[in-house]
Order: sequence, then C-alpha cells, then structure tokens
Amino acid sequence: MITAITFNLLSGRGIRSLDRPKVRTEGFEPKLVELIRRFESYLDSLNNDKLRLAYNTAISIHEKDTRVSPKGLPYIYHPVEVALWIKEVARIEEPDLIIAALLHDTYEDHPELINLDIIEKNFGVRVKNIIENLTNPDIPRTFNDTERNKAYADHVIEAIKDDDVLVVKLADYFQNAAKLGQLTNDGKTKRAARSAAKYLPLIPEFQARIPQSKYGRNLNHVIAKLDDVKTLLEGLIAADKGAS
Repeated sequence: MITAITFNLLSGRGIRSLDRPKVRTEGFEPKLVELIRRFESYLDSLNNDKLRLAYNTAISIHEKDTRVSPKGLPYIYHPVEVALWIKEVARIEEPDLIIAALLHDTYEDHPELINLDIIEKNFGVRVKNIIENLTNPDIPRTFNDTERNKAYADHVIEAIKDDDVLVVKLADYFQNAAKLGQLTNDGKTKRAARSAAKYLPLIPEFQARIPQSKYGRNLNHVIAKLDDVKTLLEGLIAADKGAS
C-alpha cells in the first residue's frame, strides 16, 4: 500500500513522498537523461515510501545546485548516479544505502535546510550515521592544498572503517574521481589536476579496505577499476605539470 509521508525542512517547506518534483532533462545527453528515467522506474517498481521521500528531498534541497560538468546539469543527477552505482555495480539494494546515497550531500551543502536530527527522524539512525560520517569536516582556510588534501584523506580513511559508509563513499568516489577527465575536455586542466591530487591517495586505502568489508564479495571486482582511476588521476597530474 502506497501512503504519503510528509516532513518539513528547516525553512518550513513541506516535502511529501507522493509529490515527485520534475527533474530537468532537456538539453542533456541521452545517457544522462536515461539515468533519471532508470532510477524513477526503479522507484515506481518499489513500495517504499521512505525511498520516494528521499528522492523528492534530494531534488528539493539541490533544486538550485548544478554540476560543474556538463555545465548547468541539475545536481540531482549526481546522487542518482551514486544510488544507481550501489544498485547496479555493487548490486546492493538495501534501502538505507540507496537513501543515504540520495541524501549524502544534502546536509553538507545545505545545513540551512536540513540537519542530522531531521534525517534521523525521517529516515532512521542508520541513514543518519552514514551521512554524518560522509559529511566533510570544516577545513581551515589557512591550509594549503597539501594540508587540505591530507585532512580530507584522513577524514575519509576514518569514515570508511564503517562498512555502510565504505559502499556509499566508493559510489561517490567513482562519480567524482573517475570523471575528472571531463574537466580537461572543458578546458579546466588545472582544476582537474588539483582534484586528482586530492583523490589519488585514497585508492590504496579503498583497495585495502574492500576485502575486509562485509560487502567485500559485492565490491572485490571494483579493486581493479580503482587501478584504472589511478592511471587517469596520475595522467591528469602529469598533464598539468607538463603544461606549466
């Protein structure tokens, strides 16, 4: 039975599980648009009010956000890709992990709209814990790139000691680090190299952690894919040094 779940953001705006906001698809590559259609088809096949509510929440909170590449892409495409990676690549269909994937950037990007208490009340303590662990800590503005990258890596290494966090972070990593080559296509070579330097140290940490995880059987096949990402990131860094 499908029911309506409603909750209010910190702004007072209410979100209902049955009211699906429209995602902009015009003007983007068919393979991107297909992501939204595939995920919404998956949602429609389930009788899971919380999962629908999480999707609507992510759309609503990120409604004014866009991705860097391609320019103008609604931000919701990113959490949808993260959720689909968990479902289709890791082949894990635990609702809490899919929900956490959809919401993983909401609190970090928009604490004025949502907090951890709201997340726990509406989606449960497990989802709240995943998102809390995924949320990057504040890094002093006085830090240089090397210090910032180390602080980020230290945070992720600690966070992925939790098996659930490992799955969602890996999914997020593949949607970010593995796609940095797109920035060079847009002429953002230096930006791509800086991000590559941030993400590169995490590869051996992921590869060492995966076999220890309770999801190891689902994730072992991505260890080799991480080697491909390593090659990409090293290439982006080298290309930027060569252009300097």
